[in-house]
Amino acid sequence: MKKSIRFRNAFRFSIIFILIYLLIPSNVSIADRPKWNSSWSFSQEIDIPFDTSLDIANFQPIDTTVFFENPCWAKDKINHSIRICCWDGYIWHELESQIYNLESTSSNMITSCNIVFLIPEFADGNEKYFIYYVLMAFDKQVGFLFIILFYKF
Repeated sequence: MKKSIRFRNAFRFSIIFILIYLLIPSNVSIADRPKWNSSWSFSQEIDIPFDTSLDIANFQPIDTTVFFENPCWAKDKINHSIRICCWDGYIWHELESQIYNLESTSSNMITSCNIVFLIPEFADGNEKYFIYYVLMAFDKQVGFLFIILFYKF
């Protein structure tokens, strides 16, 4: 009798499992979006303070302060690791940007800065904006890979 109950329970479980497997679409993904570039160590989402689905939002400048969650390499306003990227739901777009008001912690490391970029023409209110940055960068003047050795991992 016990074997029969176990068999029925196992059979029911198998049927439920098969039904769930068949009902879940095969295109469901755990990740919402792929990374823009796997070579970049860190990313943070940037909140846009207005509705980008409005036509008037196209080409509007965004000037925001970013506080980095991790150390960010930046030698100055021109030589830095910061990139602004926009995910439109299908592909990534790297946006032109400028930084200023860098808050340094040590040589070539910043904790925050202001960043300016334009809302792209394709903005429809569903896109997401991210700042990507790294802990190291290739220094063209010296010709070697600059790595932050004092950062505690």
